[in-house]
Amino acid sequence: MFGFIGAVLLALSGSAMAATNDISSLGELVKLYAPGCYFQSDTTGRQTLVGPDGSTLDLTKAVGETPMPTNSVIGYWFSSGMDFLSAQKLEAATAKQAIGIVQLLHAMTHRDPSFVRQKLYSARKFGDAWVVDVDHDFTNYPGNVMQIQPYELMVNKSNRVERLRERCYHYLGSAEVYTNTVSTVYEREIKRDNGRNYPEKLFDELREAWKKEKAADNVVPKK
Repeated sequence: MFGFIGAVLLALSGSAMAATNDISSLGELVKLYAPGCYFQSDTTGRQTLVGPDGSTLDLTKAVGETPMPTNSVIGYWFSSGMDFLSAQKLEAATAKQAIGIVQLLHAMTHRDPSFVRQKLYSARKFGDAWVVDVDHDFTNYPGNVMQIQPYELMVNKSNRVERLRERCYHYLGSAEVYTNTVSTVYEREIKRDNGRNYPEKLFDELREAWKKEKAADNVVPKK
């Protein structure tokens, strides 16, 4: 187990942003985007990431974890890795920092240490939230891969991340419009026919909502 985690910690290097080639190892990503956190291992070889407040993330369990929805929040997936990073109140004042936090999440939770190298990351700021889009680099890594939905980083006035979560549906616009659209369509379609046409109706309305956001000039170019 130590060998596997060690590979994750040490082997991650290469390019993940289209404009830069500065992806580092998991340890370096922690130093850059989660300062104060550190790695700890016990006598069994279990690797743990520890936060400044004493909170912990068991990396052996986080690796390969599938994000799941909750009954209290519609339209989002959560995981122990996202919860841990949210609790650290990480700084996300720039697009690079927002992207770095998502790269850190991927480095912690994917079995393949080259996963981050194979992705192209971009970020936009909408009000008090960053939206980080993740595309696969098909040019350098051809193949069939599952689409990753955008991540949302809610930040406070000090640009500290209050909540990191993954959207269930592909939408690159603001958190407010996404949340309102998902909730409104869900409530309407559940009442209408128990949600039978919910996915199709939601995709249509998210597509129209994104057109309106772009037309209103609220979109900041990708960084």
